[in-house]
Amino acid sequence: MSDVLESPESLAFEVKNCVIVTSKGVKPIANIVVRYKERVYESQATGNGGYDAFMNALRSIKDPDFLPFIIPRLEDYEVHIPPGGKSDALVETTITWEGGLRTRV
Repeated sequence: MSDVLESPESLAFEVKNCVIVTSKGVKPIANIVVRYKERVYESQATGNGGYDAFMNALRSIKDPDFLPFIIPRLEDYEVHIPPGGKSDALVETTITWEGGLRTRV
Protein backbone atom coordinates (compact mmCIF):
# COMPACT_ATOMS: atom_id res chain seq x y z
CA MET A 1 0.00 0.00 0.00
CA SER A 2 2.86 2.41 0.67
CA ASP A 3 3.81 2.06 -3.03
CA VAL A 4 0.34 3.27 -3.95
CA LEU A 5 0.15 6.10 -1.43
CA GLU A 6 3.87 6.96 -1.61
CA SER A 7 3.90 8.13 2.02
CA PRO A 8 4.09 5.33 4.61
CA GLU A 9 3.37 7.72 7.48
CA SER A 10 -0.13 8.40 6.09
CA LEU A 11 -1.12 4.73 6.08
CA ALA A 12 -4.23 3.96 8.08
CA PHE A 13 -3.86 0.19 7.59
CA GLU A 14 -0.80 -1.99 8.22
CA VAL A 15 -0.22 -5.74 8.34
CA LYS A 16 2.00 -6.02 11.42
CA ASN A 17 2.34 -9.80 11.38
CA CYS A 18 0.95 -12.61 9.29
CA VAL A 19 1.49 -16.36 9.39
CA ILE A 20 -0.16 -18.46 6.70
CA VAL A 21 0.19 -22.23 6.94
CA THR A 22 -0.64 -24.57 4.11
CA SER A 23 0.08 -28.26 4.20
CA LYS A 24 -1.01 -31.43 2.47
CA GLY A 25 -4.15 -32.80 4.10
CA VAL A 26 -4.71 -29.76 6.35
CA LYS A 27 -6.97 -26.80 5.58
CA PRO A 28 -4.93 -23.57 5.13
CA ILE A 29 -4.99 -21.21 8.11
CA ALA A 30 -3.99 -17.58 8.57
CA ASN A 31 -3.08 -15.87 11.84
CA ILE A 32 -2.88 -12.10 11.41
CA VAL A 33 -2.10 -8.99 13.43
CA VAL A 34 -3.14 -5.76 11.71
CA ARG A 35 -3.28 -2.11 12.67
CA TYR A 36 -6.12 0.11 11.53
CA LYS A 37 -5.65 3.73 12.51
CA GLU A 38 -4.42 3.46 16.11
CA ARG A 39 -5.95 0.08 17.05
CA VAL A 40 -4.33 -3.35 16.72
CA TYR A 41 -6.46 -6.39 15.85
CA GLU A 42 -5.64 -10.09 15.91
CA SER A 43 -7.59 -12.70 14.00
CA GLN A 44 -7.41 -16.25 12.70
CA ALA A 45 -9.34 -18.05 9.97
CA THR A 46 -9.18 -20.95 7.54
CA GLY A 47 -9.82 -20.89 3.81
CA ASN A 48 -9.54 -22.69 0.49
CA GLY A 49 -5.99 -21.38 0.14
CA GLY A 50 -3.61 -18.99 1.87
CA TYR A 51 -5.09 -15.86 0.31
CA ASP A 52 -8.65 -16.97 1.13
CA ALA A 53 -7.66 -17.71 4.74
CA PHE A 54 -6.05 -14.26 5.05
CA MET A 55 -9.11 -12.48 3.65
CA ASN A 56 -11.42 -14.55 5.89
CA ALA A 57 -9.33 -13.51 8.90
CA LEU A 58 -9.74 -9.84 7.91
CA ARG A 59 -13.48 -10.27 7.44
CA SER A 60 -13.84 -12.05 10.80
CA ILE A 61 -12.83 -8.91 12.74
CA LYS A 62 -16.17 -7.75 14.11
CA ASP A 63 -15.29 -4.28 15.44
CA PRO A 64 -17.59 -1.81 13.61
CA ASP A 65 -14.72 0.71 13.42
CA PHE A 66 -12.50 -1.76 11.54
CA LEU A 67 -12.29 -1.45 7.77
CA PRO A 68 -15.29 0.74 7.12
CA PHE A 69 -14.41 0.56 3.43
CA ILE A 70 -15.25 -2.33 1.10
CA ILE A 71 -12.38 -4.77 0.57
CA PRO A 72 -11.84 -4.82 -3.22
CA ARG A 73 -12.06 -8.06 -5.19
CA LEU A 74 -8.82 -9.60 -6.48
CA GLU A 75 -8.78 -9.38 -10.28
CA ASP A 76 -5.33 -10.65 -11.21
CA TYR A 77 -1.82 -11.21 -9.92
CA GLU A 78 1.64 -11.72 -11.39
CA VAL A 79 4.50 -13.46 -9.60
CA HIS A 80 8.00 -12.43 -10.68
CA ILE A 81 10.85 -14.81 -9.90
CA PRO A 82 14.42 -13.66 -10.51
CA PRO A 83 16.41 -15.70 -13.03
CA GLY A 84 18.61 -18.51 -11.76
CA GLY A 85 16.07 -21.03 -10.50
CA LYS A 86 17.26 -21.17 -6.89
CA SER A 87 14.77 -22.46 -4.34
CA ASP A 88 15.60 -19.67 -1.86
CA ALA A 89 14.82 -16.90 -4.37
CA LEU A 90 12.71 -13.99 -3.21
CA VAL A 91 9.65 -13.27 -5.34
CA GLU A 92 7.69 -10.12 -6.04
CA THR A 93 3.94 -10.25 -6.61
CA THR A 94 1.97 -7.51 -8.33
CA ILE A 95 -1.72 -7.65 -7.45
CA THR A 96 -4.47 -5.95 -9.46
CA TRP A 97 -7.62 -5.21 -7.46
CA GLU A 98 -11.11 -4.39 -8.66
CA GLY A 99 -11.17 -0.82 -9.92
CA GLY A 100 -7.57 -0.95 -11.20
CA LEU A 101 -5.72 -0.48 -7.88
CA ARG A 102 -2.33 -2.24 -7.97
CA THR A 103 -0.10 -3.24 -5.09
CA ARG A 104 3.30 -4.95 -4.90
CA VAL A 105 4.22 -7.47 -2.26
